[in-house]
Amino acid sequence: MLGSDGTVATPTASPPAVLTPQPEIDDEVESAPVSSVEEAAFDTNRRLCPDDACIGVIGSHNRCGVCGRPG
Repeated sequence: MLGSDGTVATPTASPPAVLTPQPEIDDEVESAPVSSVEEAAFDTNRRLCPDDACIGVIGSHNRCGVCGRPG
């Protein structure tokens, strides 16, 4: 880049980045207790949609809840 006088202009230095201290990470992380609502919400007998492009689950009506494909 040329300066106004035709010589090569040197870029101005930006101020150094200010680093903020990060909190220390505890290696012994306790997992939160699972509530009964979470346990009840997960069905271990669920069946995924047979269409590999779909993310749905086969419902009680034997159809995918997202795309409607029969399971």
